Amino acid sequence: MTAVQLKLFACLTMLMDHVGHYLFADQHAIMWSLRLVGRLAFPLFAFFIVIGYRHTRDVARYWGRLFLLGVVSWFVIAWLEGSPPNQLNILFTLCLGLAAIASYERNVSWWIPLLCLLAAELGRVEYGSMGVLLIFVMHRLYDQRDRFLLVSGLILLVLLSVNLLIDVLLSNPHTEWTWSWLLDEHPTAVFQPFSVLSLLFIYRYNGQLGWHANWLQYAFYLFYPLHLAAIKLVL
Repeated sequence: MTAVQLKLFACLTMLMDHVGHYLFADQHAIMWSLRLVGRLAFPLFAFFIVIGYRHTRDVARYWGRLFLLGVVSWFVIAWLEGSPPNQLNILFTLCLGLAAIASYERNVSWWIPLLCLLAAELGRVEYGSMGVLLIFVMHRLYDQRDRFLLVSGLILLVLLSVNLLIDVLLSNPHTEWTWSWLLDEHPTAVFQPFSVLSLLFIYRYNGQLGWHANWLQYAFYLFYPLHLAAIKLVL
């Protein structure tokens, strides 16, 4: 698969995830199916940060575009949900992952990446410190395919899934946990281990950009806030 094909697939899975979350919240079978497929999206976008860092001519501008879109998307999500979101969206997770990569490569030091992990937890970004760790590990092991797949898979199957379940427990300390309650209220935490299947698509990446046009690059950047705005208009 080319980079463009992977990005199109990632956007499709993210769209399915959000359609399930916002438009089919009261139809559990449909919601679970769509959100299950949606678990593939984040690892793919994490991988794009790794690719983007290797090909960008200006890391600062690349980071700035992600951050600006994160701010715009925060307001779109607040409009969509009718109140300020209780966590920062995935674009801030990607920003922290990119910052961890760039700072390490420039200084060959661990303390700034560690600060990025801490910021992910204190700032309550989506997927937390484990999301940032995934991006950093993917970058460090990019040229070691077997270790890349093994360590990334372990993060997705164990650390990230456990992290989400801990968040659920801390936010609902007096709730009696049942599978039906988790499926109804926190399907993301239940289905998160399925995100490891995204590595099958990353494994098929051939290192080529694929068919490309200037407008397509901007379309990929704008897809996140625009598809959320479209869902709001449908509601």
